[in-house]
Order: sequence, then structure tokens, then C-alpha cells
Amino acid sequence: MRLTLVAALLAVAGCKSVVVGDWQSDTELANGRRNELSVSSDGSAEATIFATPDNAHDTWVGFAFEAEWEQDGDEFDFLMECDQGPCDGNDFKMECQVIKEEEDGDEKLDCNGAAKWTNYPFDWERDSP
Repeated sequence: MRLTLVAALLAVAGCKSVVVGDWQSDTELANGRRNELSVSSDGSAEATIFATPDNAHDTWVGFAFEAEWEQDGDEFDFLMECDQGPCDGNDFKMECQVIKEEEDGDEKLDCNGAAKWTNYPFDWERDSP
């Protein structure tokens, strides 16, 4: 009984994971915008990601994603489910690590996508408050 109570209190108080918070792409996209990722401590996340079709590089399409994430050691796996945009076949898994920049100490989120998003540059920085 006591162990269950302690476990329940730890779950409620819990330690906030380093990935929790608001992130944006580390560079401005050619459309003048930045991708956005908001990660919650309850294992959910939301993202807005812009991309161009292979046949029209000046046409930008916005995708809205709902996601679930889990931590495995120092790695974070996001299951990205397309919620808005041309969603057919655009759900994917994104694997990430939080790294500290040596020169300025800022945290970055370095991610790799899968499926259609394999070659997309998922490099995030903390969104300024």
C-alpha cells in the first residue's frame, strides 16, 4: 500500500522531461515561417510543419500533426499523426535527441523522420519565451 502511494505521488509530481516545452525550427524556412512543435508532459504533442511538393518547390503546404511521444533513455520517439493538410500517407515516426550546443549551451532537438519525411531537416531550437 505504501509503495503504491509513493508511486502515485511520484507520477503526479513527476519530473519534467527535458523534451517538454515549445520548439521551433532552428532556421527560417524559405516561406518566411518556422515549423513549430509543442511537447506536453502528458506524452502528447502538436506540430505545424511546412513542406513543398517534389514538383512545386515554391508552393508551401502546411501540415498539422497530433503526436504521442515516449522516452527511451536519452531518446524520444514521436508518433506523428497528420491532422490537417494533404494527410494521405504523411503519418510518420520521428526519433529525437536533446543536445546541448557547445558554443552557447542552448538546447537543440535533433530529429530524424521516417517514411516520406526521411530527408526532411528536423532541427529544432527552444522557442523563446
